[in-house]
Amino acid sequence: MKAIQDEARIIGENGCLAFVYANIVEQIHVDGWDPSTLPCQLKLFADVIDGMLSGHISEGDCYVKDAEKYMHYLDPKHKYRVTKKDIKSMKDLRGEIGAVRFDHNGKSHWVGFADGTVVFDSLTDSVCRKYGLPTTARIVEIDR
Repeated sequence: MKAIQDEARIIGENGCLAFVYANIVEQIHVDGWDPSTLPCQLKLFADVIDGMLSGHISEGDCYVKDAEKYMHYLDPKHKYRVTKKDIKSMKDLRGEIGAVRFDHNGKSHWVGFADGTVVFDSLTDSVCRKYGLPTTARIVEIDR
């Protein structure tokens, strides 16, 4: 068993995609959701930990095993469909919501997007997002 700060470090270093999926779920059913506030950030952290405890996210590396099942677990009132899409630019994501991965120098970072614009980033200053290129996306569709 790892110590709490070791687990927090793993989540902090590798949890970007899990945070994006949790943010999508929270923003659709919480009025006034603002992920820049501490209460919302703590809720996202709790969602990721809950995903780990429930087995939807691997504990060793914070890998989301099945995005659709993870989001449905967090929000059983909706069904989620996630489709992978290779992209060349954010313009390829017009009219869609989901997660997009930026790659730079062998590293990557996931952020949330809506209609081709980044709307959520779990980091204040991501080198991958700042200097890298968007390469792949996860398009999220929600059955309401």
